[in-house]
Amino acid sequence: MNLKKGNSLYSIFIINSIVAVIIFILGIVIFFNLIFFKINKIIDDKDLQLHDSKINYLFMKNYNDLNISKILSEGGWIEEIKDGEVVSVQGVKKDKKNKYEIEDFINEESKHKKYETRMYKQGDKLYIVKIPNYEEKLVNKIYANQNGKIYIIMSLIFTTIVVSVMFLIVAIISIRKISKPLKILENEIIKMSEGYSNISVNYNSYKEFNRIKEAFNSTVSKLEKSEKEKNMAQDSKKRMIRDISHDLKTPITSILGYSKAMLDDVVTDENDKKTYLSYIYNKTKRINYLVDELFIFSKLDSPGYTLNLEKQDICEFLRELVALYYIDIEENNFLLDIDIPEESMYSMIDTKELERALGNIITNSIKYNKSGTKISIGLIKEVDNVCIVIEDNGIGISEDVIEKIFDEFVRADESRKTDGGSGLGLSITKKIIKLHDGDIKICSEVGICTRFDIRLRRI
Repeated sequence: MNLKKGNSLYSIFIINSIVAVIIFILGIVIFFNLIFFKINKIIDDKDLQLHDSKINYLFMKNYNDLNISKILSEGGWIEEIKDGEVVSVQGVKKDKKNKYEIEDFINEESKHKKYETRMYKQGDKLYIVKIPNYEEKLVNKIYANQNGKIYIIMSLIFTTIVVSVMFLIVAIISIRKISKPLKILENEIIKMSEGYSNISVNYNSYKEFNRIKEAFNSTVSKLEKSEKEKNMAQDSKKRMIRDISHDLKTPITSILGYSKAMLDDVVTDENDKKTYLSYIYNKTKRINYLVDELFIFSKLDSPGYTLNLEKQDICEFLRELVALYYIDIEENNFLLDIDIPEESMYSMIDTKELERALGNIITNSIKYNKSGTKISIGLIKEVDNVCIVIEDNGIGISEDVIEKIFDEFVRADESRKTDGGSGLGLSITKKIIKLHDGDIKICSEVGICTRFDIRLRRI
């Protein structure tokens, strides 16, 4: 009953069916062995003297030569037939046949399944001689013998017990093989419902149970991943609220301080008042910028938000983008290297959002690098995509920051200095690229360069 790993569950039913047939046949063999090999010890042999081969000597060629008394002693009888009907019987008639058709007389030695039969014609009379065969006599003797009946019943009970025990053993083995993986699965489900982590089902059984195991483990893995992502999202949300509070609190505190000084007439000089009002205005702009960035971030994260996609020439789009930021690049004494093909390449884009996404990268490059840094903007044609490359040879980004550079409120400079940024720029950039069904990758080496590769589907 030990099946190899990977066998189908159907195999156990097939094997059990075969075993059941074998057990049934074995039970029949045991029963008849008990009956035919032991019955003679219970029933006197003298009652069963004649076997089939010995009965034949009672049938003679002529009716007058028959030993009628011997035939009758063997339980036989003689019927006299007239016009196809039995008119008289010598001995005790044991069958119910009282009429005979012409077919019954075609063969003089026609054989009855329970009785040896011969037909004789004596003058104008017809006689049929019937003698019970050995099996019939045996059955009659057994039923007539009280010990025989008891022995048959006991043999039947013994055989039933033996067969039942064998069936029970097969059933127990089969149930154990089926219930073992189910019990393991049940225990793991209970553990999962009680909040245990690292749940995993590990057993080797039939194909169907192995598929259940794989499906269960896959579901558990997905649930654990979902729970992990949920916790990360909650942590990110808490961190976002903390960072927003920090970024808003600083300018608000400044505004409160400057405005209170003016309200309390601490500042009387007109030039100082203008300076204070300028501080208040700039801090208000900072707050407005942070709120706008947060609004954009939330909008992009909304499930119902969709881009306004249009077929655009990416080459022309990049030229316009460079022109938009050219003044900022030049005013900060940055070098600019442009490598945009003359041919047209098209993609489905939202120009406003994609401009925001790429603009964040260019702005960060200008903001965090020193004067004299070279910014390279190029476009590479690939088989199915266009690859926008934005690269600088500035200060670079460390590996530990690169791993989380697209998370909210992450900056290349880990210090919380006021640099005018929101910490949401690259997170917004990635969301916009993803909404375009595109991909963004970054590679950087501290003190050498930083490169962004943005791939969009080409049409």
